[in-house]
Amino acid sequence: MKLPRSYHLASSVLAGQMLMPAVHIEFMNKKGALARQVVRSIQKFQPGGIILFGGHPSDVQYWVRQFQEVSTYPLLVGADLERGTGSLFKTGTILPHALAWGAADD
Repeated sequence: MKLPRSYHLASSVLAGQMLMPAVHIEFMNKKGALARQVVRSIQKFQPGGIILFGGHPSDVQYWVRQFQEVSTYPLLVGADLERGTGSLFKTGTILPHALAWGAADD
C-alpha cells in the first residue's frame, strides 16, 4: 500500500493519526455493540494505531485483522507488555518486574 504524504492529508486525518485508542478485546462479541463502536471509531477518526488489552492469542489475531481491514491506513498495534504477554493476554508468560531483573546479580 502506497501511503500519501502528510501534506496531502486533511488536518482531521492528521489529528486522527496521532491517536492510539485502547481496545479491550477479552469479552468483545464479533457482532456486539462494542465491536461496532470500535469499527465506527476507526473509520471515523482514522487513528494511527490501537493498543490491545486482554483476550486469547486467536482473539488478538482475529481483531487485528478486522481492524486493519476497516482502517484506511495501516494501524500500528501496541500492547503494554513489560511484564510479558501473560500480564495482558491469556496463555502468555508472566515475567518478573523490572526491579527483579536489575537485582538479579545482587
